[in-house]
Amino acid sequence: MDLTNFILLAVERNMISNKYGLDLFYTVFKEASRNSPSSKADGGSDEIVVNSSVLINHNFFRAITMLAKTLFAH
Repeated sequence: MDLTNFILLAVERNMISNKYGLDLFYTVFKEASRNSPSSKADGGSDEIVVNSSVLINHNFFRAITMLAKTLFAH
């Protein structure tokens, strides 16, 4: 899922308001789409592939979790 679809999801679900602006959703998207680099000690390869413009399956659920913790902190 790219940033445009993520923002459209937030608009369709009426999550964007005066209290929670677009900057919150942009920050959550950027944090969730950041892939952690794999290290050689963990059996990873030398190449580090970071695709920070899309959310893969695991990172999408991470973004939703981060949004839930931010929007419904109580």
